[in-house]
Amino acid sequence: MRLEDQVASLDLCKRLKELNVKQESYFEWLYRPDLDSWSVSPRFKNQLGYSAFTSSELGEMLPYSVDDGVDFYYPNYTKHPKYYRVQLLSDGNKMLLNLTADTESELRAKMLIYLIENGLVNV
Repeated sequence: MRLEDQVASLDLCKRLKELNVKQESYFEWLYRPDLDSWSVSPRFKNQLGYSAFTSSELGEMLPYSVDDGVDFYYPNYTKHPKYYRVQLLSDGNKMLLNLTADTESELRAKMLIYLIENGLVNV
């Protein structure tokens, strides 16, 4: 499996940086002028690119549940043979959000972005 398939996409990683998520990861997306493309490489001190978060790194950032002052929300993760899915459920099992992605890291990045953008978690 390629390293690029084990981290969140460049677009999602850019969005996480825009949302002020700390750029602390083992890998980063770097622009390679010689290839005129972006690639994932081990992260060094220079930190010129965007953190390329793995599924595990994103999992550490995601809360088990979220309290917005009114209700608690619980993520329900499932793996389908062709995709990953998360459903954000309220205490009353009301579905608030249904996301799918090709990889677990993509799914977790999308979930974190949703929670930050909706003020349900702080970075």
